[in-house]
Amino acid sequence: MLRPFLLVGVGGSGGKTLRAVRQHLLLKLQQVGWEGGMPDAWQFLHIDSPTIQDGREFPAPFMDPDDYLSLVPTGVNYDAIYTSIVQKIPKNLQTEVEKPLPSNQEVIVPVSLGAGAFRAIGRTIAVAGLDKVQQKVRTSIAKMTDGRTVLDLQNLNGLLGGAEGAVGSPIVIIVSSIAGGSGAGMFLDVTEAIKSATNGQPWADTTFSILYAPDVFNQIATEAIPPNALGAMVETMAGSWTNVPTEATSQLYSAYGLRTGGRPEYRIGPAFNYVVGRKNKVVDFASQTNVYNSVSASIAGWMCDDRIQDSMAAYAVANHAA
Repeated sequence: MLRPFLLVGVGGSGGKTLRAVRQHLLLKLQQVGWEGGMPDAWQFLHIDSPTIQDGREFPAPFMDPDDYLSLVPTGVNYDAIYTSIVQKIPKNLQTEVEKPLPSNQEVIVPVSLGAGAFRAIGRTIAVAGLDKVQQKVRTSIAKMTDGRTVLDLQNLNGLLGGAEGAVGSPIVIIVSSIAGGSGAGMFLDVTEAIKSATNGQPWADTTFSILYAPDVFNQIATEAIPPNALGAMVETMAGSWTNVPTEATSQLYSAYGLRTGGRPEYRIGPAFNYVVGRKNKVVDFASQTNVYNSVSASIAGWMCDDRIQDSMAAYAVANHAA
């Protein structure tokens, strides 16, 4: 039986991938004779910095406005974002919280257009918007688990040749790069907001992430890519070894309404991280667009095949418990 999916694209790369996934799915649904549009059991959410969706050069339609969440409101600059964070933290923890955040006296990046390939700026933007992320995710979860949604999924399951049975637990996939500013800076905190939004549902502890490696962006000449990737991977690996945030992080999350950590099976960030590069000894995708299209085709196949879903879910439960 098919499962509900929550796909969250973080940053420009994540958003382009989600746009391509939608294209693949709509074509597949048309081929099997489905006439109900995109099922609500499959929820899409693109989270990014730009106030208005960007990436017009990518050959896939933009996400629906309801499926796009900008964490930079119209007219807001970096100073306002930075100040909003500091004001929420007790004075005894402010110094620790401020350390990883770029100074509001030095940042001149117009954040309404993006994080400027600075991962730390992306992280700051994400933290200031954690309450918005959690609220948006709760709306998506409500849609994908509604009784009528489940009935639609059962009908679609028959068209796609899935096995009969009860609807399984939802699957969460987060797509981001580790090389840029917005995605690389945001995806870990966004993951924590997603897990918090589920109110402790066990399936939220087995989230998957697909992370684009630096070589996907070889066509972009910037010195920021290597340090962005190193920082993102170090924090991702550290999160896989701990289930309790630091006191400062816990206070910060709490200030934005998040509840995280503490359970033995809990991990900070996604439970399973898959890093995707541009090439190996056999295959070279040659361009960012080809990488996004290839990954999106794989995700769409995963969403349409209950056997893959059951296999991945069983793997996740077994290996996460270990």
